[in-house]
Amino acid sequence: MKRRADSSAGLGAYVVSRLLLFVITLIGAAVAIFIIARVLPGDPADVLLGDLSGSLSQDELGLIRAKLGLDRPLLAQFGIYCNQLWHGDLGFSWAKHQSVAQLILSSFPSSLLLVLCAQLVGIAMGLPLGIYAATHRNTAGDRLSVVGAVIWSAAPSFWTSLLLIYFVAYKLGVFPVFGAGYGAGFLSVLYHLILPTFALGTRSAGDIARMSRASILEIMNFDYVRTAQAKGLSYNRVLYKHVVRNAAIPLVTIIGMNTAIDLGAAVIIESVFARPGMGRLMADAIFARDYPVVQGCALVFAGFTAGINLLTDLSYTLIDPRVRRS
Repeated sequence: MKRRADSSAGLGAYVVSRLLLFVITLIGAAVAIFIIARVLPGDPADVLLGDLSGSLSQDELGLIRAKLGLDRPLLAQFGIYCNQLWHGDLGFSWAKHQSVAQLILSSFPSSLLLVLCAQLVGIAMGLPLGIYAATHRNTAGDRLSVVGAVIWSAAPSFWTSLLLIYFVAYKLGVFPVFGAGYGAGFLSVLYHLILPTFALGTRSAGDIARMSRASILEIMNFDYVRTAQAKGLSYNRVLYKHVVRNAAIPLVTIIGMNTAIDLGAAVIIESVFARPGMGRLMADAIFARDYPVVQGCALVFAGFTAGINLLTDLSYTLIDPRVRRS
């Protein structure tokens, strides 16, 4: 009973510490995002007015900057920004004349779908490859798998996207290049999702393959694995019940990291494949110097990353009970 109480107390302290770290990360991200958005080159008023900015006087430009709140001291702008965040208000888009929250809610599901599908592809490709390489160590198949995983990990997403567009979409004419297929049914959405998913998921597959191979090889040398083999357990049972299961923590870590990284990489993928999503929304906002949208999107990216890290840390307690007592 005492051991169970200590385990529960340890788990509670672990969860509280991770939640505090999550909150601190969000606060730090909000401050950094505000500062970075303000040091971007160019005047938002000039960008929004376009060719008309040259025909306006300084007084007229000053009125526009005052309407946007850009004439106030930086500290005052930061105070307004913090007050809006406290009340759940992400602001109003200067360029699109819409609520930032509405823009994000309409675009985030598309990016999330792309990222999650990319992770499924990464796991489906990388985990079997890593297990095969570990169980066939120092063979030609192992070396070929390692080389393939390194190439997948190192290949930039935009380069993979262009190769898929040229060889698969253009030469073979198999899959569409642009759009997301929304409004035409589930099969159309899936059809438009295949190329972007593979372009984004292959990098994750390489990381998962390399990490799973290294973790499995390390665990196969542990004493309890040799003991299980000496008891007469079958090779597959030892591999999947004892080795792969105990290699899950580093795999969960790399999958969590890739999920967060891929949401940022979606900026490139969505631009190349002309898909609607948070990536394109943020890219357009940066070019338009639309501070509220840039800040809102960046804050969502930071919150998503911190949330993935939080879920990854909490999942350790389910995979390995020793984490609760650490």
